[in-house]
Amino acid sequence: EVGAVEVTDLVPAPADDPRGAGLAGGALPITIGGVLTGTVTALLLLRRRDRLAGVAAMALGIGSVIVAVLHGVYGTLAGNVALEVLAVSAGVGAIGLVLVGLHSAVGRAGLVAADLVLILVGNPFSAATAAPELLPEPWSGVGHWMPLGATVDLLRGLSGFDGSGTAAPWIALLVWSAFGAALLLLPTGLRRSAGSRG
Repeated sequence: EVGAVEVTDLVPAPADDPRGAGLAGGALPITIGGVLTGTVTALLLLRRRDRLAGVAAMALGIGSVIVAVLHGVYGTLAGNVALEVLAVSAGVGAIGLVLVGLHSAVGRAGLVAADLVLILVGNPFSAATAAPELLPEPWSGVGHWMPLGATVDLLRGLSGFDGSGTAAPWIALLVWSAFGAALLLLPTGLRRSAGSRG
């Protein structure tokens, strides 16, 4: 007969969400919010500065709503609300900028390809529903550096560890955002040579 094993949490989960179900449920809305931000901005706005402003505005709005639900309604998050909003907005914005940048560089094909990769790869390997150590290698490591995985890591660090160990996910989101912005800001000639618009 196997005896009972005593388990002590390093950081107890919030009392309102002891199983962390809210974070798992909030992962897909973050991805969908980023995809929506990038797609709407890419298809409806023409000027590059308008696209940048559109991504920033939509990301902040979506990030605020998601944090309001996770923090205020479900009690999943227990950190500084402003930093949580910044983290989710950065994740949504990074996804949006990648989509806008790829659409600008290679047309609608880039937009569709990025949507599929971010949803089909980024979402399941974000470790939002399980500990990263439980994911198969090398995907546990890859997931950390995808926009959604970095956002989930950020929220865990901000909510449970007072921001400790969050440098890597901040850097990951910054790199993704810079990549998308760089594609968007490519000179017109280089964008045209990269591929025709859809």
